[in-house]
Amino acid sequence: ERERERHTATFQFSSSSFVQVLVNLAFFLIASIADAGSISAENHAAAMSEFAYDGQVFVPRRLCAACLRLKPARSKHCGLCGTCVRRCDHHCYWINNCVGAGNHVFFLVWMCTLVGMT
Repeated sequence: ERERERHTATFQFSSSSFVQVLVNLAFFLIASIADAGSISAENHAAAMSEFAYDGQVFVPRRLCAACLRLKPARSKHCGLCGTCVRRCDHHCYWINNCVGAGNHVFFLVWMCTLVGMT
């Protein structure tokens, strides 16, 4: 009887650990594959009106030196990705992608599930 209880508890722990790893892996893949918010010719006009310029850090009528387009507020050009990214936070080497408007939620959930597994 006691041996059976111990075996059941071990199985339950293993099952929940397996689910945690799967959820973590899923959010890792989504954060890695999802578009971080790249600014292209097609969505440049929408990106320009997304956020207001503060006049200090984000100055209107500033050109991106690499893209040679007007730089939207709260955007940054990533030299590794080769594109400007809306609401860019940073380029993450773990996911080999920028963390920006398109994938920051997935990145944060991935980090939380990673911390929850430890």
